[in-house]
Order: sequence, then C-alpha cells, then structure tokens
Amino acid sequence: MGDRWYRSHFPSSAAARRARRRAGGPVACGEASPYYLYHPLAPARAAATVPDALVVVLLRDPVERAFSHWKERSQHTETLPFEAAVEAESVRCAGELERILADPIYVSFAHRHQSYIDQGRYAPMLERWFDAFGRERVLVGVSEEMYADPQTFYDQITDRLGLGRHRLCDVEAYNAETAPEMSHELRQRLTELFRPDVDAVAAQLGRPMPWLSLSANKESSA
Repeated sequence: MGDRWYRSHFPSSAAARRARRRAGGPVACGEASPYYLYHPLAPARAAATVPDALVVVLLRDPVERAFSHWKERSQHTETLPFEAAVEAESVRCAGELERILADPIYVSFAHRHQSYIDQGRYAPMLERWFDAFGRERVLVGVSEEMYADPQTFYDQITDRLGLGRHRLCDVEAYNAETAPEMSHELRQRLTELFRPDVDAVAAQLGRPMPWLSLSANKESSA
C-alpha cells in the first residue's frame, strides 16, 4: 500500500511534539509483526522507510513457535492436525518464496500462514536484517528469557533508544491458544529437526540458545 499508507498509522509531527512536551523528554513509537522477520523483502523495505529504527527481534523455541503458530491458525483457517500440517508444509509452500522474490506485490497465504517449520529457521532471517540495518541496530532477545523477566528486556530497549526507564504495570500474556499437547514422538522429531538451526543461531549470536533443553524438559515432565 506504500509508504504514505504506512506512515498514516503513526503520530503526526505535531502529535509527536506534544508527546515530547508532556513527557518532558524524548519519546518513541513502534509497531510489531512476527511476519516481518520471515518475509524476505521486509528488511530492505523497512530500511528504506525507517533507516534509523531500532529493530527488536524476539526468538522463541522453534518447536514451541511452530506449535503456537498452528494453534492460532487452527482457530481460523487450518483444518489439518498439527502433525499433518507439518507434513504438508513442503507441498503447500513450494515455490512461494520464489514467487515473492519475482513479484514484490505478490501476497502468499501459504508463505505467511502455513510455514510452521520454516519460520523457526532463524539464522537466514537474522542475516537479512543484519545486512539491512547493521548489527548495532538489531536487538535480538530470547522470548523465554523475556517471559521470565520482561522488565529487564524492556529496560534494554529503552536504554538503547535513549528513553527514561519505566516500570511495567502489566506483563500478562495475551492471545494464548489452548490445545492438546503434542505427542512425545513428534516433539522429539521436531527437536532433532531444528537442532542444526538452533546451532546456527547460537554461532551467529555468539551465545547458547536454551531451546533444545527446554523441549527436552517438556518431554520428561509430560
């Protein structure tokens, strides 16, 4: 829809000035979408539109991310059970990346909504954002660590933006979907499937990722 449409969703310059006066200092405005991380054209588009933005990325255990993605879709458009949806992904999404790259206005339902596994392969996505913004403007966190201590992660963001710290009043989780737990066998298979991808992210960020141990703990407690 274009840059003008996108910017219409943010405060005007006059509104921003009023906000700064009320706050007595700098203010910032942001927005979020999980699909930005995955869409191959999003980093370049974002860099062209808001080159000075701080990009905040939260990475979740890819096994849990895939299952959560399916639970959300099962309330709307997904008719297959989780395991069947995972098995169908390669057929459903075949050629969709190439179509997006060939036609910038092409919108792919399958690429966005049925890519349960591929959206958990984070390393190539992070590399695209690093290339577009530089590593210094991309703050990468681990969702499970943020869930455990949201205030600390929030403070990292405000510090990076040069904003005053603010005590969070509401850290409740929203939009959680309930569903039967996935089978031990499927969890084990997905854990092994994602192991090379988790290792790639750990090497990329220079720190261990906690996810495979978390998945193993879920298995042992089931």
